[in-house]
Amino acid sequence: MTPRPHLARAPIREAVLDIRAQVVGEDAEDRIRQFGSSLADRYPKCEPIHLFHGQVRFDQGGIAGQEQGTVRQGYRLTSRDQKEVVQVRRDGFTFSRLRPYESWDSMVAKAWPVWERFVQRLRPRGASRVATRFINVLPVEPGQSLDRLLVAPPSVPDSLPSPIGAFLFRYVTEPTDDITSIVSLATERESGSLALVLDIDCFAQRDFSVTANGMNDIRQMLVRLRESKNTVFFATITEEAMTRWQ
Repeated sequence: MTPRPHLARAPIREAVLDIRAQVVGEDAEDRIRQFGSSLADRYPKCEPIHLFHGQVRFDQGGIAGQEQGTVRQGYRLTSRDQKEVVQVRRDGFTFSRLRPYESWDSMVAKAWPVWERFVQRLRPRGASRVATRFINVLPVEPGQSLDRLLVAPPSVPDSLPSPIGAFLFRYVTEPTDDITSIVSLATERESGSLALVLDIDCFAQRDFSVTANGMNDIRQMLVRLRESKNTVFFATITEEAMTRWQ
């Protein structure tokens, strides 16, 4: 891996590990509920996740009928300190670490045993997508030029009649060694102050086994995805900005 400077105060609002794995069977909802209950000691707050669906039918006279409903997809589990969130759903598993972010090793050490338990108890046939997502918040000091924060800040024509108060920029990379990156950069107001939100979503989409060897492949893929995230982050942020978080 490419050596990176250590950021002891990394500007991460949320770090996410996400694995798409279908839980099938007529008893899927019951098994997911029981699995969520089995984690109550560590994640006592449990909230249902619902998927809303709707359908509108038309005929020559206009709307002929409407149907709508909800399906329970799974549960959102929150730790006592509200810094960790686990989602267990029909379509997979998500682990989130909220502020303050500790380290990659710490996050994986907490998330991986829960994922292994997910596989053992809910028996998905495999995984179809493995992803990491890191949402960073970069404060902007009053009057600070964005080129002091960003290596390539978005530019606008000088002839515009008024200054730009907000922007949204997004790009998607072509897959490289199975990994695709979706990178979004936007402005927001945090506690009344301007900030930049740098959202980096790196994923690999293919068939992953959940056998012993397959689980090792998934874990190694997470390491590769984290390195891809680091490549994007450190290519985007200036060296001057990095010193604020070291």
